Amino acid sequence: MSIGQLLPTDLIERLLAIPASSLAKVPLGAAWLLVKAPEHAGEADLAGPLLRSLERDQGGGDAVASTQEMLAVPRASRGLDGVDQIEVIAQLGSVRHVAVPLVFRLDRRLLLGRSESAHIRTVDPSVSGKHAAFGWEDGALTVSDLGSKNGTKHNGVNIEPGTPAWLQPMDRLQFGRVEAFVCDPRALRAVLLSERRVAASAPSV
Repeated sequence: MSIGQLLPTDLIERLLAIPASSLAKVPLGAAWLLVKAPEHAGEADLAGPLLRSLERDQGGGDAVASTQEMLAVPRASRGLDGVDQIEVIAQLGSVRHVAVPLVFRLDRRLLLGRSESAHIRTVDPSVSGKHAAFGWEDGALTVSDLGSKNGTKHNGVNIEPGTPAWLQPMDRLQFGRVEAFVCDPRALRAVLLSERRVAASAPSV
């Protein structure tokens, strides 16, 4: 597959294996956060701690609220073709990303930060221990800055601490210097399946 390195591979394979007609019923969340995790010599590997925090957070607790029924914008107003998918391909083409399904337990928000207790852990030194949090406000997905040292940006604009920003698919986020974007897993699945078909049909050399 030519779309960079998208992790964790078991989650991506699970997404690809779900029939399109059943995708809405599977609790993977209607919104995913795709965190850029490039490899740089001499710098901390962002992917490892991110993956470990996802594995840890899947254990225990049975009160899970999938985002599947609550979107920031009506489904009919967001297409899965054209510009959105081209953007997904462009962003995943050359740099590793870690896919984080934004699925919420009923009693808490999802904390992003450098702390070992963060649900979404990034060890980049520009990220605060408790940097930002994802939650629901009035039926929409939101992100809030928690008074972080280096701030949180939403589509290039600084978020004021304590003021939630509403999120939609393809919105760009930046936590310190760590970049991410919000993705609809249905669009991601369509892109990956298309790439797989292209790869399968290419003549062998």
